Amino acid sequence: MTVATTLVGDFFSGAARDRFMGLQAASIGVSGLFFLTGGGLLAEFHWRAPFLIYAIAFVVLPAILIFVPEPTRSSKAEAASSGKAPAVPVLTLPLAAVLSAAVLNSVVFYLMPTQLPFHLLSLAAAAPIFAGVALGATTLASAVVSLQYGRVRGRIGVAGVFAFGFALLAAGFGLVAAAESYAAILPAAVIVGFGLGMVMPNLGSAAMGLAPESHRGRVAGMLTACIFLGQFVSPLISQPLAAQVGYAAAFATGSLAILVAALVALAVAIGASRRRRIA
Repeated sequence: MTVATTLVGDFFSGAARDRFMGLQAASIGVSGLFFLTGGGLLAEFHWRAPFLIYAIAFVVLPAILIFVPEPTRSSKAEAASSGKAPAVPVLTLPLAAVLSAAVLNSVVFYLMPTQLPFHLLSLAAAAPIFAGVALGATTLASAVVSLQYGRVRGRIGVAGVFAFGFALLAAGFGLVAAAESYAAILPAAVIVGFGLGMVMPNLGSAAMGLAPESHRGRVAGMLTACIFLGQFVSPLISQPLAAQVGYAAAFATGSLAILVAALVALAVAIGASRRRRIA
């Protein structure tokens, strides 16, 4: 993930980077449709079977080695990496905000793969395929929306996309919490996917936009670390919470947390819009 994000920053810039980030997120979503749903089917045979999906990496690796060239670095980046240029601060306040958003997004989103199967069990939809289809619907919806990311980013900016995406996630998780049947879970999962399709490419695009050219790899590593930190922490938070208050309440709590983030992002977007008008 670190290398892929860094290469996007090296190969593209501006609107082209935004479009490619959307395409990258869409590819992840399409893959999720097949792999998550396929994982649910494989789990019907044995709980270890879904891990066979990772073997596809051995097919992808030769294509990477053949078709992905080493990017050309500018003279400024070369000078910075060799220590001949003035030091540039890596972690700024805007970047810290993006990294915090990455942690929060992962903590809340991973309620879906970690707690949704148990929530479905409480709704009498216990078969693994039910969870696989719901998660597949989420990633498919994410893929469809990600294709529009560049256009949306161009209209409402980084903070506006965060506000929009987090609001969709909050609505989706709220509907999951309120669902009383599997039929109600599916449209909620699609709305969660819509939100994810906006937030994920925005995290990468925002981080690369804030990263000095000489530190793109480091910033991409920080972003990747924050995404996986959120994934790691998510079940440690959600499982005790669900055991204490129930799965529906756990999803409701996630909805509230991400709604607060949406409101903060909206305030930042409004402030940025006002400053642009004054300027």
